[in-house]
Amino acid sequence: MSFFWIGLSAQQVSLDIKPSSGDCLLQSDCESNTICYDLTIAIDQPNWELRSYNVWVQYPSPPLLNFNSDNACITQNGGDTDNNLDGQYRVGGVNGTFPLQQDTPVAFHSICLEYDDGSMILDSLIEVGGEAIVYGFAFESTVTMKNLATGETTGFAISTMNSIAVQLDDKQILAIESGWSGVSTWMEPDQTDIEYIMAPVIDELVVMYNLTEGIFSPEFNLNTINNWNYKSGYIMKVNDGASLNICGSEPENKDINLMAGWNVIPVLSNENVPVEMVFDEIGDNLVIVKEIAGYQIYYPEFSINSLSSLIPGKAYFVKVLESCTISYPEQLDKSTANNQTWYFELISPWNMPHKTPETHTFCFESNAANRFQTGDLIGAFDQNGTCTGIMEILDSKNTFAVSVFGNDNTTETKDGMNESERIAFSLFRTATGETYNLDLAFRDDSPCDDHYLPNGISIVKDALLSTTGTNINNYLSGVDLQIFPNPTRAETNFKLSGDVLIDGELIVTDSRGQMIFNTKHFHEGGVSFREFDFSKYSPGVYYLRLISDNYLNIQKIVVK
Repeated sequence: MSFFWIGLSAQQVSLDIKPSSGDCLLQSDCESNTICYDLTIAIDQPNWELRSYNVWVQYPSPPLLNFNSDNACITQNGGDTDNNLDGQYRVGGVNGTFPLQQDTPVAFHSICLEYDDGSMILDSLIEVGGEAIVYGFAFESTVTMKNLATGETTGFAISTMNSIAVQLDDKQILAIESGWSGVSTWMEPDQTDIEYIMAPVIDELVVMYNLTEGIFSPEFNLNTINNWNYKSGYIMKVNDGASLNICGSEPENKDINLMAGWNVIPVLSNENVPVEMVFDEIGDNLVIVKEIAGYQIYYPEFSINSLSSLIPGKAYFVKVLESCTISYPEQLDKSTANNQTWYFELISPWNMPHKTPETHTFCFESNAANRFQTGDLIGAFDQNGTCTGIMEILDSKNTFAVSVFGNDNTTETKDGMNESERIAFSLFRTATGETYNLDLAFRDDSPCDDHYLPNGISIVKDALLSTTGTNINNYLSGVDLQIFPNPTRAETNFKLSGDVLIDGELIVTDSRGQMIFNTKHFHEGGVSFREFDFSKYSPGVYYLRLISDNYLNIQKIVVK
């Protein structure tokens, strides 16, 4: 950004800020959580030299960022103004005789800041120039320059600021979810020792392992993994959510060799990658891709894709028929990661399944899916009546899958399926509040049936419903819910009519059942309206629901 100074009619001076090159003896260091920047100056007319300066650097206030150190590059260090508690630090340089080159930016000072949690400062701004308020008084940024042609030395106040967004290019902040999850790094760690990497969360770590290299269990003093392999994903359980700062660099080789059968793969990208872009190249050799300890799957044979994108920091189960190689493309999905808040977890009449790494996938073919209605919930249960899997039917014309979770061997109580244990299925019809037993018929070539097998796959060709006589909710009649216009390109209206009291919640989910919006809605009778704006969402199918203790309705919305 340029600063025009009165008195230098033909002169334009620019101050800027950039990541430190290390030429001023200061450089960012991932291990010590330190980020450094060079302040640069440039002129568009010749014959000037830099004599001295006092320039403000402003940044997010402590504890987000703290001043660490600074150093002059082309002058002697001058007196600094330390106002670090307010996120302000004015660096100084004196006794300079450095001639500035026309149209050539030069670093004149470096400054380093330190942080504790990198996830809290990403994309925040570091600003240079302008003024700062110290003890109630405004202090300006100033630069003194000498005109080599006239010998005149003049000082000038700089009123404008330039900025740079914080990026931690040499660090991956690995967020680990509480409980079971799959984790990986998109970068190659500088330090690969597994105990060194996991040290910050060692008190929370229960166990981590993969399918080829072994296990790391602090409780049992067992470590056969030894070193972190960036080409592998890891299955991990922690007692509480945690965050790891991984220092390293982006690898040149992003090819992953898969063995026939099951694999745990990393995501070798710092942005979301559409799942098809990774696996389409291996065609029919791919059987299935599964989220670890989650509901999402990619099953191309049955046109099921609730996974959509592979997310940096996560790991996934992949099954292939023959050994092969996959690679991560340069073209990436710029969308943000899904928050993975599932609507059906909010309305399920059953207990929430305890999510574990090993699941048995039940794929319902279209003939079986026709038995169901939009909004139905299917639950899977062990022999104790514990719900071990759940899925919502969003389109009864399409195939869908239900993931059933295995027992967690790290807990004392039984909270999932044991191998060979028979699975019972039930259906909850949200439209009426009724529950049904489900009897499943399996395809002749189905690999498995209704007995649980870790990482098993069963193909359901038909389902028979039999009522249990259970009515969970007393649903209202005489209520009309309308959505218009539908389809829509942006705004659509919600209209609720009926002389009843409904104190409920409006929830919007995407086509996979993940919640993207929710708000309270109170209807006192008569007619109530709401307006929704879908312009910021991608074209596709969405579902709007109104749910309360006495009423539930689901409406399909098409956004063009």
